[in-house]
Amino acid sequence: ITSPATLAKVRQNLVLACAYNLVALPVRVTGGALVGRTVVAIDGGHQHTCAVLDDGSVACWGWNGNGQLGNGANLNQATPVAVTGLAGAVTALAAGANHTCALLQSGAVQCWGDNTNGQLGDQTTVSRNVPTAINGLAGQAKGIVAGLDHTCAILNDGRVQCWGDNARGQLGDGTREDKSRPVLVNNLRDVIATVAAGPRNPGEEVGRSD
Repeated sequence: ITSPATLAKVRQNLVLACAYNLVALPVRVTGGALVGRTVVAIDGGHQHTCAVLDDGSVACWGWNGNGQLGNGANLNQATPVAVTGLAGAVTALAAGANHTCALLQSGAVQCWGDNTNGQLGDQTTVSRNVPTAINGLAGQAKGIVAGLDHTCAILNDGRVQCWGDNARGQLGDGTREDKSRPVLVNNLRDVIATVAAGPRNPGEEVGRSD
């Protein structure tokens, strides 16, 4: 008969393996910042996962080498930790490879984690382990999406702004220069909703592009 201590150790190892992408079978994520809360939205990066909870807060777990868990530290976490410093309730998340962005109920966007290519949109290339405000959004956002090292937001007026890695023109501004603040995507308007972002390019569901 397996002892309770052994079972507890096995469970701990499974959670660690899930957090670090080492398990092929699903395991239940429990504990930490999820206790007493319900997950309403979720997204995953390269080796981290974040969830919007029913109270508008955010919990993240996994690899944290670039601060992508947003809890003010850079230590890996095998159980969910609360993101600190959010400026309001969150309605949506977008996780890039090693950064995370949150759309707030107010229409503002905050990001945290790796900022090597300016993907946090705060006009710097300094990585952050707590949420930082996006500088330069041309209006309130209604949707966000993240690629490998870049991020895009759909504004309420249907325009799209992107920031971060632009080596392959994924920001859509007609250049191949990285941008650390949002730039408008050329020839896009009346965008309805963001549907996907590949590693280096976003995809949108578009109303008009003339």
